[in-house]
Order: sequence, then C-alpha cells, then structure tokens
Amino acid sequence: MSDDVLEVDCEDLARLLPDPDTVNNLNKAVTDPVRLVDDVTEHDLGDVDVGDDFDIGVQSSPSSAVPELEVSREEDYYQLREEGKLEILLEEIMPRECRENSDGLWLTAVLMGRIAKNQIFGEGNKRTSYLAGALFLRNIQAANGFRNPLIPDLNKNLTRLLSDIAIQNPSGKNSGRKRDLERDTEDLHAYLRNGFQNYI
Repeated sequence: MSDDVLEVDCEDLARLLPDPDTVNNLNKAVTDPVRLVDDVTEHDLGDVDVGDDFDIGVQSSPSSAVPELEVSREEDYYQLREEGKLEILLEEIMPRECRENSDGLWLTAVLMGRIAKNQIFGEGNKRTSYLAGALFLRNIQAANGFRNPLIPDLNKNLTRLLSDIAIQNPSGKNSGRKRDLERDTEDLHAYLRNGFQNYI
C-alpha cells in the first residue's frame, strides 16, 4: 500500500473529523441505545458499514453487542468525565498530529487510541473510539475518491487492542506516558495498515 493513498489534507481535517456533538451521540448510541436512539441522526452515523461483529442497532442491553468491552462503572451512561477534553483532542491534538504525519490510517489510530485511553466518557469509551474512528476513516476514504470505503470490523483482535490501551494508566503522572501514547498509536496503526494492505 502506498503511503500517500490515504493522505489527509490538514486544511480539510475539521470537515473530515466527527465533531464533538457527533462523538457524544455515538457514545449515547452505544451506552443507552433504547432510550436515546431518537437522539442519534442519520448524519451522526452516516452509512458506515461496521461489519457483522458489531451491531449499532437497538439492543436489549448496551453490552450485548460486544461484552468484552463492558466494564462496570459507577458513572452515568454518556457522562463526560472532564469537560473540554474531547474538544482539545479534536481541535488541538488532531491538527498537531496531522502536521507531523498526515497519513489517514495514522490519524485514525490517534483518534481511536486517545478516546479509548483517556476515558473521556463515563461508559462506552472503547466502542465510541471505534465508531468515531470508523466514521473518520470513512470520510478520509471518501475525500480520496473511494466509492466503497473499507471499515475494519470490531472483532476480537481490535477489541483486545483497544482494551489493552484503555486499562493503562491515563493519569499522566508516569514518565512513560508519552511513550505509551506513541506505542498505542503505533500498534493501532499497524493493525489498520495490515487490514488495508490487501485492498488498497
């Protein structure tokens, strides 16, 4: 796969990224879909094909689609843990990352990894990270002329990878945090790249 096949124009990044409201709605969809399904519009979910391993439809339980990602917490569903953290990710961190590396798969890995690791929401962070990444990746492919976007399934391997990222210490107090973030992004990027190399 050529390195520039999924190149992102950093000037166009804000249009390609899901905005904070969309990410919030994605989190609502995976944490309490029965109660909040009417809040999530067609625009929010688009026509992302998430494969047979993940069902965004109305479920009897938020965890029924991907039980491995469910972790018991005391917070309310879709509660933001820290106001502004999502906006910082989308409006500051992602543009900075794009200036350093504009590969679409790399940027998708950054987005997914940061949402999963930083535990922005009270619940559903890993599933939200996957859906936000899938939506972003779909937009990147559309901008690069792909008629039929490829979206990785949320299978056991990707589930395990996101879970491993999420359980690491996100406090920022350890000196290895920057290296952890880099390693997380590299692991996700390698996973995405391996999945795409046979198709692009």
